[in-house]
Amino acid sequence: MSKKNQKLLFGAAAIGLAAAVAAAYVKKSKAVQNDLDGDDDFEDDFETETEEEEEEFSKEDLEDAQATTEKRHYVPLNLDETASEETAETEKAKEEAAETEEAKEEK
Repeated sequence: MSKKNQKLLFGAAAIGLAAAVAAAYVKKSKAVQNDLDGDDDFEDDFETETEEEEEEFSKEDLEDAQATTEKRHYVPLNLDETASEETAETEKAKEEAAETEEAKEEK
């Protein structure tokens, strides 16, 4: 096969490949567009409630949220610092208790 025929064959293959890729892209983009424009099966799932129902729900929800937040105990983010502070406070309290006991014993 001559070089001229090889160039012609590879050129035709490249043009054919480019046309196939373009056709596949157009076909896929049309399918995606049709999916976006089509009827949505889930439209009824997100119907809004009336304003009265929303207000009643939000009042009840607010009361529940306030009740639960009053019971919460939050954990500090810097555990090392708080642990060292707590141990220092505990040691101070023990020392003060020992001093008060010594003072009582002396009396």
